[in-house]
Amino acid sequence: MRERAVPAADIVTPNHFELDHLTSQRTTRVAAALRAVDELRACGPRTVLVTSLVTEETPADAIDMVVCDDAGRHRLRVPKLPVTAHGAGDLIAALFLAHVLRTASAAEALSQAASAVHGVLARTAAAKSGEMLLVEAQDELVRPSRMFRPEPI
Repeated sequence: MRERAVPAADIVTPNHFELDHLTSQRTTRVAAALRAVDELRACGPRTVLVTSLVTEETPADAIDMVVCDDAGRHRLRVPKLPVTAHGAGDLIAALFLAHVLRTASAAEALSQAASAVHGVLARTAAAKSGEMLLVEAQDELVRPSRMFRPEPI
């Protein structure tokens, strides 16, 4: 992945564990995560979205995401939900790509994608489902019930 896929990609969407693995770093602070993102971007991808980022600065009841591209660096924080459903990383990557193509803004794409995924996961958690309720929460994919906005970092 590190030697072939990352250099060939325009966009990469690693989670925190994958970021550390791809860069052979241990990113326990946001500054370290940003250095790792810069290292990935230097390999080829112009846009890096890090999902499920939990650093020493992340509150216990939250999850951070960071997106970096030529326009800047942004962090978005969402409340942690009591859900064990799998596939959220794939869902956010797909939605992020769709919104980047639509808006040409990584920060806006992160806002739209993270808000939609949070809405789906909130419905999933409320139903105590072990699988994401994509059909039941499909309206969240188009019109999230709660919008989260990234902040420049």
